[in-house]
Amino acid sequence: MIKYEIDNRTLQLLNAQVNLTETFNHVLRTAPKRECLAFRLKAERGTVESTFVVELGSERHTLTLPNDKKMHLKLADFIEEIANGPFDASNSSDLVPLPHADRQYGRFEVQDKQRVFELVHTGGVLSLDMGFELPLHVALHRTHTRRGVTAILSIGNKSPHTRCFTLYDPDAEIYARLLESTATLLQRPLLLRTRHEEDDMERTLAQAAAQLGLTRPKLIALMREKGLLKGNLPADPKRDKAYLRIKDSPWYDEKCGMQYSQSTRVMQAGIRWLAEQLDIDLPAIPADRRDVA
Repeated sequence: MIKYEIDNRTLQLLNAQVNLTETFNHVLRTAPKRECLAFRLKAERGTVESTFVVELGSERHTLTLPNDKKMHLKLADFIEEIANGPFDASNSSDLVPLPHADRQYGRFEVQDKQRVFELVHTGGVLSLDMGFELPLHVALHRTHTRRGVTAILSIGNKSPHTRCFTLYDPDAEIYARLLESTATLLQRPLLLRTRHEEDDMERTLAQAAAQLGLTRPKLIALMREKGLLKGNLPADPKRDKAYLRIKDSPWYDEKCGMQYSQSTRVMQAGIRWLAEQLDIDLPAIPADRRDVA
């Protein structure tokens, strides 16, 4: 039986789009032949609940959901059921699908932590299944001239998201740093997107300022006054993670080794949110009718 699925990229797009009142075009695909099925999503964000209309061919389906963290996952299950039809228990070849809303993403199991702990002592490479389409790769190189490790964490194929650092600390501290870096990596929205897709979803402060009719310095000043920025970075990244994020940009310096700079990115849902936070009149945004999937 052909099964159309929402991939990780589209799932992440839905995560942002459920917070908006706009129209979006997407494509469902099958594996392994990658057959396509286009559909249109009309989202109407409410204060307590949101309504979604899914148009697939001549069919039109409506779903109303309470606003919560799993709203985009429930919407994904609804869309897949429309495309594939309800689950047929009498068909042995029709495997029971695990709903998106019931899946666990980025969970670091105890056995995985033990494997990482052993890797700290031996060095080498691990591939960890964290619930996403692609595994998380952990590579550790034990240094010989001075006791320590060079660690590389990465996920993705064409444009992998990577964290790289060198530590000269006791193994227990190296292990703790690896767990912390892994947890940070798995919590970030860009984990499920390539850098090209990320550019479609996010804006620099300068780009956000232009859309709000401000200069970059003026936007930064207003965000600092409202307690949204500390310096040029989000003041409370956890609180505002649906709207703002910190982007790490690595580069290599011959004298100092791997270096990082940080900047603020405004998520797609963050433009309207910023307008509300800063009391700015935002012009109506026309419906996005591009094929974003």
